[in-house]
Amino acid sequence: MSAFIALIKRDLSLALNSGGVGLGIIFYLCLVILFPFGIGPNMKTLSLVSPAIIWAGPLLSIVLGIDKIFQPDIDDGSFDLYRLSPLSLEMVVLAKAIAFWIAYAMPLILISPLFAMMLGMESQMIIGCIVSLFIGSPALIFIGTLCAALTTRLRRAGLLITVLAIPLLIPTLIFGVSSARGFNATASQSHMPLLLLAALSIFFALICCFSATRILQVK
Repeated sequence: MSAFIALIKRDLSLALNSGGVGLGIIFYLCLVILFPFGIGPNMKTLSLVSPAIIWAGPLLSIVLGIDKIFQPDIDDGSFDLYRLSPLSLEMVVLAKAIAFWIAYAMPLILISPLFAMMLGMESQMIIGCIVSLFIGSPALIFIGTLCAALTTRLRRAGLLITVLAIPLLIPTLIFGVSSARGFNATASQSHMPLLLLAALSIFFALICCFSATRILQVK
C-alpha cells in the first residue's frame, strides 16, 4: 500500500509541474465562451444545452490530455522498473488512473459551477452537473487509460486516442447530462441516470484496468 500511495504522489507531482492541468482548464473555458456565440442570445435555448456543455468540456479536456498517463514513463524507462516493483501491474495502472483523476479531472469538476453560472444554469441543475461529474468522471478516465495503453508505441497519439475513446464515452455523456437535467425537474428523474453512471464507472474501472495491463505487458 505504501508503494501504491507513493506512486500516486509521484504522478500527482509530475502532473502539477507539467502545466497540463492549466491547459485543460483553459480549453474548458474556451468551450464555455464559444458555445453561447454559436447558439445565440436566447437564454432559454442556452439553458437547455448548458448541461451538455458542462459535461463536454471535462470530457474533451480529459481525453485530449490522457496520452500523458503512460507515455512519459515508457519513454524514460520508468515503466520497466514498475514491472520489478512489489506492486502488480494492475495496481500500477490503477494508481496512475487515480492520480490522473485527482490532478486533471478534479480541478475541472471544481471549476464547473463557475462555468455553469456563466451559462445561466439554475442552481439545482448546477448541483446535478457536479454530482454527475464526480460519479461519471472515473469512467472517462478509465476509458482514456485503455485507449492510451493501446497507443503507447505511437508518437503524438492524442488525436488517435480521441477517435478511439469518443464512441465509448457517449453512454457516459448521455447519462451524465440526463442526471443533471433530472435534478432540475424531480429527484426521481436523476436517480436512474446516476445509478447507471456509477455502474459505468465501476464496470470500466474493472475492465479497463485489466485490459490496459494485458496490453502493456504485451508491449
